[in-house]
Amino acid sequence: MTTFKRSLQACGLSQSEAAEFFGVSLQSVKDWCRGKSVPKPGVWKMLSDLYADIQDHAEYGADVMDAEGIRPEAYSNIAVDIGHDTLPNESTREMAGAVALLIALNDSASF
Repeated sequence: MTTFKRSLQACGLSQSEAAEFFGVSLQSVKDWCRGKSVPKPGVWKMLSDLYADIQDHAEYGADVMDAEGIRPEAYSNIAVDIGHDTLPNESTREMAGAVALLIALNDSASF
């Protein structure tokens, strides 16, 4: 599996969501994921910025969970969106939520 494909997974993006996010064809994303071609540096920068945004949202979500407690529904499905700085789609918000839960659990004495 290519680094690009793993990076998409780390951001919670499907190939079709990535094509929309980057403003390219689905075939371009598929080629990048297969290693048939290499994304331009600008694509990597967009992906890097998205990952940083997901981390910021996750840390915010973890702080909320630390303050308010972890609700049972968080174990099934949680999406995090700070509000003023929204992530591009539901998948990225869900990825931020999953990471937030993991951070909050790691911060917690027990779970």
